[in-house]
Amino acid sequence: MKIGKKILIYSLISGFFFIWGGITSYYKFFPYNVIKFLKDNTYDKILNKETFFEGVTRQSTHEFRKFYEKFPNIVRKKPFIVKYNTGTNIWLDRFYYNHENDYKLLNFYLVKISRHAKGNLSIKLMKDAEIYRAICEINDNHKYRDWDEANFTVVIIGKSCVHNKVIKKKFKKGNITLKAGGPISSDPIFILDNIDIKYIKLK
Repeated sequence: MKIGKKILIYSLISGFFFIWGGITSYYKFFPYNVIKFLKDNTYDKILNKETFFEGVTRQSTHEFRKFYEKFPNIVRKKPFIVKYNTGTNIWLDRFYYNHENDYKLLNFYLVKISRHAKGNLSIKLMKDAEIYRAICEINDNHKYRDWDEANFTVVIIGKSCVHNKVIKKKFKKGNITLKAGGPISSDPIFILDNIDIKYIKLK
């Protein structure tokens, strides 16, 4: 009986730390940064030495940060906003782009999110703005029932679905919440360029 209780207690303790470790890693809670720092400077440097080409070091990511910040690409994992240009990759983790009426998007900012992002995206608008979404017909589009259809279409081709219909909605300044889309794929987010990018903040 005592052995059974010990096993149960040990199992509960192990389960707690396993779940806490998963939550810590996912949400970057304390002590995630402390553990990462210790791992980077002990285990990775001593026991898990990486093989680099001659002249390349672990510090390369830091040394080239200025280029990553100036020319955002799939190195970035968090949503960010860019001015749309011809051939711009629609998602931050895919090389998918628009194939039709691309000139229509030149007056927009693009909010780059992951192709299969889930949940909501919080945006703070310092001015009124009009937001456009490209949608895919096999997604669940009921959440857009109060949006209006735009006067142009696009063709953004991905492996899981194609986004071609464009819808729009006006938003007052303040905090707004947009759903990523899905469940097949997230829906691209375009903000009409009648607002300076400094007046848009991702929360």
